[in-house]
Amino acid sequence: MSKRVKVYLDSGVGKKAFNKDFSFCEFIRFPYDIGNRSKKAKKEPLLAKPSGVEWANNDLCLRECDFSWEECAESEICMVICEIVGSQHKKDVLHLDSAYKSKVQIFLTCDNDIVSKRCQLEKICGFKIFNPVKEYSKLIDYINMTQ
Repeated sequence: MSKRVKVYLDSGVGKKAFNKDFSFCEFIRFPYDIGNRSKKAKKEPLLAKPSGVEWANNDLCLRECDFSWEECAESEICMVICEIVGSQHKKDVLHLDSAYKSKVQIFLTCDNDIVSKRCQLEKICGFKIFNPVKEYSKLIDYINMTQ
């Protein structure tokens, strides 16, 4: 039996676009981007571990929060991520740190601020970063290699 590949979906990357090529994937995300979360989605991806979350930057209602406030702290590499991505991109930093804390193998994003710094980020975060629109075949090849 093949192992599951844990994949973080950045905001703007929807799970609907992924077909049978992704049957071995477990999709996770954290809704830092208020208003971008579909309340009507039948099967939302699992929640990733939060990083630096506050009520002001969280799109969850209280009953969905199955984590303690201690678990919301930033990781030991969050400041390094911030130095690479830039403090003006705070939500990008939180998404990347949340993916790191959740121990994902793949981070999917269409955000060029992240993709353009992927070499540095992959080294410190320990996961691969792909743009699923522009790098679909590379992404499939990587998933197949992990099986």
